[in-house]
Amino acid sequence: MPARRPPPVLLVTAFEPFGGFSSNPSMEVLAGLRAPPGCRLVRATLPVAFAAAAESVPRILDQARPAAVISLGLAADSPGLRLERLANPLWAEPGQSPRPEQRLEGPGVRFTTLDIDDLALRLCRAGLPAAVSQDAGRYLCNFVYYLVLGWSARHQIPALFMHLPPTPRLAAEHALRTGRILPSMDVERMTRAVQIAAAQITARRARKAAGATESP
Repeated sequence: MPARRPPPVLLVTAFEPFGGFSSNPSMEVLAGLRAPPGCRLVRATLPVAFAAAAESVPRILDQARPAAVISLGLAADSPGLRLERLANPLWAEPGQSPRPEQRLEGPGVRFTTLDIDDLALRLCRAGLPAAVSQDAGRYLCNFVYYLVLGWSARHQIPALFMHLPPTPRLAAEHALRTGRILPSMDVERMTRAVQIAAAQITARRARKAAGATESP
C-alpha cells in the first residue's frame, strides 16, 4: 500500500503588537483560526523589526513548506478588510521615506496570483466589508509580503496579504490616548473573513493539484 501523503500546509502569519497598541488583531485572529478541510494549519507570529523579519520569514517558509500562505497585519486607519494585490521592494521606518539602500532584491513589483477581486466580492456578500488595495505601504506589512510573494513565485503557490482594522478595544484605547477615533471590527468577524479566504485559497489549490494529477 502506498504511503499516504501528508496534508498540504496552510501557513498563516501575524505580527506582534506595535505603534503603541496593546495587542495586534492579527494575533487574535490567528489564534481563532481553524484548519480548512484537508489541510494542516501552521501559525507564525512575526517580529516588528525589519532585520528580524528578513531572517525569520524565509526560515519559516522553508520549514513549513506551505501549499498556500495568508499573511495578516494591522492597518489602523482601515474601515474594513484590505486585500493587497501587490508588494514593492522599497521599505522605510514609519514617517520616513525609503533611502536608496532600503530596497529588497527583486523586481519592481510582485503581484499575488489570486483572484482577490472575487474574494473581496465574496466577503462583501457575506456581510464583511472588504476591498482590494493597490498599496501595502512601505512598512513591515509590505516588506514581509514582498518576501512571501518571492518565495511563493519560486514554489508556485498562492499567497495573500490581508490588512485588518483595529478591534473595538484597540480603537477605544487609542481614543482615550489620542482623542482620535479609529474605525474598528470585532475579532469574530475578522476571523470569519480569514476563514472564508483560507477555504477559497486552499480549495483553489486542491483543484489545481487534482488537475495536475489527472493529466496524462
